[in-house]
Amino acid sequence: MRITDSVVVSLSETLRRLPSLMSLTVGLEENNAVSDDKASCIATALSFIPKLTQIVLGFANCNQIGDYTLQALAGFLRSRYSISKLHLNFQETIVTDKAIHALADSLISLYHLTSLLLGFGRTAISDSGLANLVDKISPLPKLSELSLILNDSWRVGDRGGESLLRLLWAQKTLDSVDIKAQRIRLTENVKQRIREAIPVRNFTRPNICLLYTSDAADDLLCVDLGGRRIIKKKK
Repeated sequence: MRITDSVVVSLSETLRRLPSLMSLTVGLEENNAVSDDKASCIATALSFIPKLTQIVLGFANCNQIGDYTLQALAGFLRSRYSISKLHLNFQETIVTDKAIHALADSLISLYHLTSLLLGFGRTAISDSGLANLVDKISPLPKLSELSLILNDSWRVGDRGGESLLRLLWAQKTLDSVDIKAQRIRLTENVKQRIREAIPVRNFTRPNICLLYTSDAADDLLCVDLGGRRIIKKKK
């Protein structure tokens, strides 16, 4: 279905009339007809829904959507302490580091967040951008599920990798971690330390998946066909 700007505006107006809504899922994937300023209207409409606790927004492969929409969402999140689930998929959009920094700054107020999924692509996130984002995620006191999808993240290196490593050790409430980072540029030392940290951590779920780089399967041990390392909890 091809969704246009007018449909998104109508949706935004409808959302404003749903103050009792507690959970929202909107998927605009593969809709290149939606502009950034009109997609941001959805974020603006969320401020009229005071009981909202779960948000799932999919903008993957919408190549006109970018910073304006993500920054609008970041502004909304700064005052929404009750959000427990936040899934934002911006893969293959035109989001840049600037908007990702704004999002990172908004996450620190989400004290009740338990489930977080963030997807970015098209080289949107830099080494410092990922480090800042992960460092803001680490203190969240109730986070139990974390998924980071970083497609084509060749700008990310050891600084971002070190922040992921700190997260694995510091975030004691995590049960599930799924980090997919294609083309991430980590030195072997950082990759090995991340590999060693995962089984040492006492995750309550048995399977932890982490895709390091395109050469993640270099040792051919415990990886699936996509290169994701599969770690099973020891009995």
